[in-house]
Amino acid sequence: MEPKKVTAVLVVFIVLGTVSFPLLVEGGDSEETFEKVNNFTVEGWDFKLGKSLQDVRAIGKVLRETTTTVDNPHNRNQKDEIRELFFDGLRIVAYFPGKDHHRLLLQEVEVSKRKFKIKHGLDIGVPTSKVTGVLGKPTETNVDVYIYRGETNSVYFHVKNGAVVRVRWELYVD
Repeated sequence: MEPKKVTAVLVVFIVLGTVSFPLLVEGGDSEETFEKVNNFTVEGWDFKLGKSLQDVRAIGKVLRETTTTVDNPHNRNQKDEIRELFFDGLRIVAYFPGKDHHRLLLQEVEVSKRKFKIKHGLDIGVPTSKVTGVLGKPTETNVDVYIYRGETNSVYFHVKNGAVVRVRWELYVD
């Protein structure tokens, strides 16, 4: 290709890329919206979970707890542990590499009661219009779920009669 044609092609790609990039962000209106959603999917709850099993248990009375041992996906000689802890209005699924309870990796956080606050005032009971007003258009919607996807994590707003009844984060663990 001639230098002038190469330059022209590059200019077209740059211009089209700049104009179309916000359109590539599924469900989002702009790169800024995607960044806000991405940050919210990483840690949108507004309470401290800590960095250990002991920290998580300190949240409140554990109503039920399950433990599952799994193979480590990177080291076949290592066993890891998944713990699911149930509180009144909160469920946490925690992954502990090597069964080390001081190395908490969150897999899921689910809030179902207002006493567990959510950032931006998106607490249980708020209308869905508040959710879309803060986070923009959902990446996906089902009949009763608004789904926002970040770079590696997702958050699900479960709704009933136009109000949020449960919020669940799915967090990537590797």
